[in-house]
Amino acid sequence: MKRNDLSLNMIGETAATHNGRGTAIAIAVAVPAAIILLVLYYTVGGPFGTLNDLANALVGVLSAVLAAQTAARFRVPVAAVAAVAGAGAGATLMVVGSWLVITGRTGWVLAGLVSVAGAAALGAWVVTVNVTAERARKLSRPVARLGAASGTLMMLGILTVPDILARVDTWEGLHWHGIAGFVGWLGLYLGYPAWCALLARDAGP
Repeated sequence: MKRNDLSLNMIGETAATHNGRGTAIAIAVAVPAAIILLVLYYTVGGPFGTLNDLANALVGVLSAVLAAQTAARFRVPVAAVAAVAGAGAGATLMVVGSWLVITGRTGWVLAGLVSVAGAAALGAWVVTVNVTAERARKLSRPVARLGAASGTLMMLGILTVPDILARVDTWEGLHWHGIAGFVGWLGLYLGYPAWCALLARDAGP
């Protein structure tokens, strides 16, 4: 391979990383994997629950990376930088939620509350980046609308905060808002990976 060809390939790889295509694809794969692992845990048992928790943490970390990449790709205004920072905080909460249940420090209910609260922060970023990109005509309307809807559903996780502060760790002990907050998982597990797949497609090769 000629030196010029090698340089062009390196530039292309850098651009692909910069626009978030690879990260978006990774999330689009990791979330369905997390769902499959969860189903296997409830049907087979074994280590699949822990693997699901690890997959959730991975989705959080990848989402923080994607937030930074989309900020650069869409040149989000300064006002939207807070949403990117919020995505980092949300990713941290998702990792903490997984850590709590894996280490046995809490049960799955409280850990799930913490994780979905993190997903709510990620949802705020998803809504912001899609609204910003659509207004700037940098993202197609269908993709932006799907992202905004998914992010809005994820943001329901904010309703779990009171039960987190009360350290509720049984399903029976949850208040109505804690149960409603769990609906945020639907946004994370269903709409979010679909949006990431479309975002990767729009990013190009």
